[in-house]
Amino acid sequence: MNTGNLDRAMGELFGEAPFELTALGLYFHRDKPPASLRAVEALLVRDAPVRVMDFNNDASLLNENVVPGDQADPAEYEGVGGSGAHRVFRVDHHYDVPSLAHTTTTCLTLRWLRGLWNCGAREVLRAVARSRYVANHADTDILLANHLAGVADERDVIFGAGADWFAAASLRNDHIETRGLGPEAQRVFYACLGIEDEILTGTLSFEEAQRSYLPQLCSWIAGDGRVDVAAKLDALEREMRDKEKRTLDEIAACESRGGLKRELGDRLVVCEMERKIDNADLYLYLSRGERRPVVQALIYPGSEGLKVKLRSHGGFDLNPLFRRLNELMPRGCFGGRASAGGSNSLEELDREQLIGAVRSVLPA
Repeated sequence: MNTGNLDRAMGELFGEAPFELTALGLYFHRDKPPASLRAVEALLVRDAPVRVMDFNNDASLLNENVVPGDQADPAEYEGVGGSGAHRVFRVDHHYDVPSLAHTTTTCLTLRWLRGLWNCGAREVLRAVARSRYVANHADTDILLANHLAGVADERDVIFGAGADWFAAASLRNDHIETRGLGPEAQRVFYACLGIEDEILTGTLSFEEAQRSYLPQLCSWIAGDGRVDVAAKLDALEREMRDKEKRTLDEIAACESRGGLKRELGDRLVVCEMERKIDNADLYLYLSRGERRPVVQALIYPGSEGLKVKLRSHGGFDLNPLFRRLNELMPRGCFGGRASAGGSNSLEELDREQLIGAVRSVLPA
C-alpha cells in the first residue's frame, strides 16, 4: 500500500484522534485509540512485519504472546501469521499469568532476543528488526522494549551491558524496583522519563525518540563526546530527578493535611491528590516509610471525572481486586497487571465501596 493510501486508511480508523505514522511505525495515545486495532495491524502488516508491545488490549491474544502460558520459553517464539508473508510479534506482560507478574516487556524482549540468537534464528531476528511498531504510550518500558526490538539483529547490542541497564531501568519504571539498581540504569530511567514527557507534550515525536535518542543512551552514559543529544539528555535527567523530589514533597504535604489515609489496619492507603501524579511516586513515598500497605489507591481528578490508580506492595496480586471493582463499578473498567492498574474516569466514587472491595480480597 503506498504512503498516501495508508495515511488515508489510517485516518479513517482514527477519525479525529491524533496519530503519528512514519516509516518506523505507528504511535497514538491510549486514551484515543483507533476504531479497531486489528484493522490497524492488518494495514501495517501488508508491507512489513509488525510488533505490538506492552499493552494488552485483548486477553484472548495471550496465545499469540511471546509467553503464551506460565513458564513458557520466549526463545521458541517466532511471532504469529499476519496477512501475506509478514508476521506480527506480540510482547506483553499485562496478562494474568504468574510468571509475568514481576517482569516487564523490556525484560521479556531481551530474554526473547537473546534466546533467538542462542538458537541461531537469524531470519526471525531480521524480521523483528525491520518490524514496524504499534505503540500506544511512551513510558520507559515501551521506549526501551521497542528500541531493543529495532536492533534485534545487532548481537553486540543485545548482549551488551547497556541492554542489562535497560532491563533494570524498566523494572524501576514498572515495579519501582530500586534494590541493586546501578547508577547507569538510574540514568537510563530518568532520561526515559524525560523523553516520555517530551513526547506527551508534543516537543518530541515517538519516531525521533526511537531513531535518535534511544540509540545514543549508552554512549551518553559513557561520556562519549560524539553524542549530539548529550546536553538534552543531561537536562532531561536533571529535570526528572527534581520533578520526582517535588512530587514526593507534595505527597508529604497531602498526608499532613489529611488527604492520605490508612485504612484496614494500615493494609490500605488511600491518597487523594489535587492533581494527577504518577502512581509510582506514591509507591516510592510509601516504600520509604515504616508502615507499608498491601494496596495503595491513588485518586486524582481526570478530564472527565475521578481516576483511580492501584498498586500492590509485597507481591499481592491485584487481579481479584480488579474483578471485584468491576462488579461494583462496571463503568470504571478496572484493569492492568498483577502489581498495578487503574480505572477509566468515574463521575463519582464511593470511597467506602472501594475500601470494602479491598477488604474482600485481602487475606484474613
